[in-house]
Amino acid sequence: MYHNIGTWLGITRNGRIAVLTNVRESATTAADSSRSRGAIVNSFLTTDPTRTIQEWLKQIADQDGSDNFSAVGGFSLLCGTIRNRDIGNGKTLAILSNRTNTTVLATDVDGSKTTHVNHEKHQERKGDDLYWLKSQNKLTVPLTLGLSNSLHHDPWPKVHVGLGDLESLIKMDTSSEDEPKLIEALFKILSKDNMPAVAKGSSIEAYYAALTQSVFIPKFVSSPPDASQHKPAKIYGTTQQSIILVDINGHVTYVERTLYDEKGKSMSPSTRDIKVNFQIEGWEST
Repeated sequence: MYHNIGTWLGITRNGRIAVLTNVRESATTAADSSRSRGAIVNSFLTTDPTRTIQEWLKQIADQDGSDNFSAVGGFSLLCGTIRNRDIGNGKTLAILSNRTNTTVLATDVDGSKTTHVNHEKHQERKGDDLYWLKSQNKLTVPLTLGLSNSLHHDPWPKVHVGLGDLESLIKMDTSSEDEPKLIEALFKILSKDNMPAVAKGSSIEAYYAALTQSVFIPKFVSSPPDASQHKPAKIYGTTQQSIILVDINGHVTYVERTLYDEKGKSMSPSTRDIKVNFQIEGWEST
């Protein structure tokens, strides 16, 4: 079903949205996979927009004979459909992970109430539990939700930092703020660098441990160059940032900021952003 292409984030004109983060694996072999995790996002975004998340999962199982998530590395997927007519009726965003069987439903789109859920499992799997609907737990999440490269129920410190800043921004009176100022305030949160100092010459594991602390990851060399294999040094760090805003009228603003060019040089503020605006189709007037 999946091709080795994909993306980590997307939103469609019918309001379907998906965001995927890789889960940090304890072993390199666990992170290796024959299929692209990004293709899962493509699959959800391009399936029939009338299908629920549960129906999408069943569609994958019916077509492939399995959910196929065992063929990819660890991930957490936030997905759902943003519709104003669904606000308050329990149709919300969800988190799916192939490293946990817990179901989490996020607060309704307008933040007015938090939905409780107790889904029955819809299909039995052999081996490890990959279907998120299998959990019988009743969980709630607050208005703000954070995901990183850990399991969603065991967030890294950086998630708490980012959520604190986001909650403070939400509580501010933004009625007089225009959209560009709000976008820059959100980029400021994404750019918060509180990376602990790592001694020069430390192991890559020491750097990776520090990554759990900082929302923004400054560039560092994760692998030295290998002249014998003609391989350049591998650089790790935050290279792109994205913001999606959906207003009460269903108007979407998508901004993607690229921080460095292909040579690793900082992009100019005049050329680093790509901005797309569109209206969610079928959004009912309020």
